[in-house]
Amino acid sequence: MMGCLSKMASSKKPRKAYKPRMVNAPVTEGLVQMFTECLDLAETGLHLRVPTTDHFDAVAAVLNVVGPCTMRKFGERHEWTIAMSSAALAFNAAADRAEARRKAGKEEALEKIYDSELLAISRGIDAARAAIPHLDIRSMAEQRYRNLARKSQ
Repeated sequence: MMGCLSKMASSKKPRKAYKPRMVNAPVTEGLVQMFTECLDLAETGLHLRVPTTDHFDAVAAVLNVVGPCTMRKFGERHEWTIAMSSAALAFNAAADRAEARRKAGKEEALEKIYDSELLAISRGIDAARAAIPHLDIRSMAEQRYRNLARKSQ
């Protein structure tokens, strides 16, 4: 028997270019722990009313990433989204007041955060802790890049 090699029919269409896509990987336990440690430290500093912006910046950075991701995944009316939005409003109110005090020449601007604002921020932090394990890496990375792009403009 003689083997007959037949030519397979090939498509006339050109191949599409390969486009790698990011994977929707879940947030790992290690990353959850890192976020939790960061939030715990920052929240402690806020409650002790340490006169530095480092604690505000750390919590704001996490809420600015986790909040929009939570809103996209769970909706605007979800309790976690509402808590993080309330925390953002409390941050803005405290920051505006601190800026006004700085412009007036008062150095103790950061010590004047109200208890109601701290409560809203603590609830937002708790909501972020609860939401992070339910999010995915891709959406959080994309949101972080969006935030960095806004800052650089």
